[in-house]
Order: sequence, then structure tokens, then C-alpha cells
Amino acid sequence: MHHNLDPALVSGEHQSMEADFFVTRVLHYGPLPRHWTKLALGVLSLLLVALFAVTMVHRRAFLCDRSGPGGGTCRIVSETPWTATVEHSFNVSAVREVRWRDTTSPKGGKKGETVLIMASGHEIRVATGPQPASRAAFERIKYYFNSPGEATLSERVAPSPWLWLAALAMLVASLVLLSMFGRAVTAFRIELDDGGNRLRIRPSHHGVPGRWRELEIHDLKDLVVETSSFIPWHAKSSSTPIPTARLLLKFAGNRTVQLTPEFLENPAATISLKDELGSALGLWHEPDVPTGESTRAPDDEPRLQDPYADVDAQLAAASQPERFSWKVHGRRMLLLGGVLLVGSLAFLLVSTYLTGETGRLTVRCEHRCRFGATECLPGGGWSSPMKPGAYTIEVWNPDVPGNWQKILVEVRDGGTTHFICRPPR
Repeated sequence: MHHNLDPALVSGEHQSMEADFFVTRVLHYGPLPRHWTKLALGVLSLLLVALFAVTMVHRRAFLCDRSGPGGGTCRIVSETPWTATVEHSFNVSAVREVRWRDTTSPKGGKKGETVLIMASGHEIRVATGPQPASRAAFERIKYYFNSPGEATLSERVAPSPWLWLAALAMLVASLVLLSMFGRAVTAFRIELDDGGNRLRIRPSHHGVPGRWRELEIHDLKDLVVETSSFIPWHAKSSSTPIPTARLLLKFAGNRTVQLTPEFLENPAATISLKDELGSALGLWHEPDVPTGESTRAPDDEPRLQDPYADVDAQLAAASQPERFSWKVHGRRMLLLGGVLLVGSLAFLLVSTYLTGETGRLTVRCEHRCRFGATECLPGGGWSSPMKPGAYTIEVWNPDVPGNWQKILVEVRDGGTTHFICRPPR
């Protein structure tokens, strides 16, 4: 059935309430379904944006200053807008050579790093990142160590701009989902004036009252229920459609105004509202209460029949809960599990940046080894995330004074360092 919406009538809905509106009857329409999935996805996306933001404000800096004693000092610093932690420091004079190393992998983009060869023989990796930025950083670092007249050096590796773009897109998506959830109408309150010529409507958004809307209904002729249906995006195309309905006010001259702003997922409540509102406005009479006498109407008095009874019956039948389907509900469970899995993995990946432990050290002990307060016996080992930098591991060696020999191990940023703990050969 086609209805012409009257723009003049719709635009004439009064936003301000007149003082002479006396309420004689109140009708409630709802409750309507609340889309908790949108709220959950919006909150999850917002949390992921926060985690990514904390990750992306983290930077690694390589700072050198020749004004200090011993030819100056270089520091590897982990920076955020609030803190700066020195992970490793060494004298400028301890650097013997500066090398470039291409770390491009077949599965990733072009990357590189600057390798400092120390006088002790071990390596320190700095300015790791995508090319050509990492290559340009290598040229500046090499120039600094080859030019004694250069006083200071400052190199910082910032996250890729693509990460900021991804975080911005996720932020927009989360705000859209939260806005859709917050704007969803969950109930209506309808009030009738004592004169019977006006009614006013106020939607409720999850218990928060909205603005009043007032309508003149002196020329109202009928109430019409329009039906529709839809299939959720996560369901199969052959799934049972979810019925929806909206209530229209039909005025003289075939003018029509929507009482509800859109098709809503509660056809039974729409039918009940139409019956109750129609009776209150006197558009039709409520059926008499059955008594013990015969309810059959005389032949000369035809029974009063609602012309939309068939539509109401179809809507009531369509609004019954559909049969349980393992396919549909299984897909929903898989979708929920996938969202939780992605969120958990993202948190695990980002949590390493929150703690600064972006490297990993794996040790296999062939002799007695000691790392801090932990001692490892032959045949043992361990693996743990650690902050990038140089660490000292002690290995038992009867040939050295004191029997514990110190070995310096470098933990790389974003990589795994494998170390076999045994005396140097």
C-alpha cells in the first residue's frame, strides 16, 4: 500500500509544548530491541584505539653528546610524551665502526638498521625501521661518528603514518557504532489531549527521554500498520527474515504521517498500539466482553470487523520466535569468538609496547650460567620478553679468576636473540 507523506504536516510538528495541553490518556509503545552488539563492538573498538594510541606515542631515540667526559656519551632512550627511560648508554669512543644492514624479509616491506660495532666486539643496533627513512638515519649516524667536530646527534624512530590512519579509521568506526546504539529508540510515550484533537509523542533512548513532538489530529481518518522485514547481515540469505512494522496516521486528503520514525522490530507492540490508540480516538470500538449469552449477532445487525485483522494476524504470526538454527546461531558464536580473539591478540601485541619489552632473549645453557638472581644448570634454558639493550650473563669458567666470566648479550628491538651459554672458545 502506497502512502503520500505530507511534508507540510510533518514540518508542522510542534517542538514547543503549549500550556493548554491537558493529558487524558497515556499510551506506551515498547520495549523495542536494544542492539547490544553495536555497543559491544563500539566499546571494543574504542579500547583498541586507546591501546594503539599508547603504542604509537612510544618512540625510540638514539642520542649522542660529545661534551661529556671520555669523548662523550651515547644513549638509547625509550620515550613517551610523559617518560623517558635510558635503556643503554656507552662512550662515543667505544664505537669502532658503523655499518648498514638490510633486514628486509620476503613477507614484509623493505627495512633496515644501523649496526654499531663496539671496541669489545659486540654489536648494538639502532635506528631500525622501514626504508628509506632508516637508510637516511644510517647516513646521519655514520657522518656523526666520522666527524669529530659534530657535537650532538639525535635520531628518533616514530611509528608509520599508516598506523595513525588505521587508528583514526577505527576511532571513526567506534564513534559511529556508539552513536547508532545511543540514538536507537527503545520506547515511545504517547499522550492524548482532552479535546481529542492533539497528541504528543516522546521517544526514549535506553531510558533517556527525548524531545516531545506534537501533532494535530482533528482530521485523522485511520491508522495503518505497514510491515516489512530484513535479514541480519551476519545471517544466511535463506534465513527467516525478521518482521518489522511501523504505524502511520492517515488524514483527510490521503495525507500520511509516520507515528514511528522507522520500521521497528516489534510488530506485536505496533499492532497493540494501533488497537489501543484507535479505540482511544474513537476510530473503532473495542469488542464487547463475552458473556454467558450467545455471542452470535442477529442477521440484521452485521458484526463489527476490523479491516486490518488479517494483517494483524499475519504480523502476530510472523513475530513469533523462529525455530532454533544451529547454522545461524553457530555463525553468531563464531563471529563473537572471532571478535574476542582479534581483541585478545591485539592486546597481547600492544601490551609489549606498554611495558617496553619489545625484544626477546632465548638462552640455552650448556654450562652453569647466571643471569641476575636466576641460575641455569647444564641442559636447561629459558625464554622471556625483554627491553632492547645490552645485558650481562655470567657463565662458569674455571680458567678465569673468580670463576664467573661475564658475557655481554645484545637484545634486539622487535627480534629474538638466541644465546648459547658456554665459555668462549
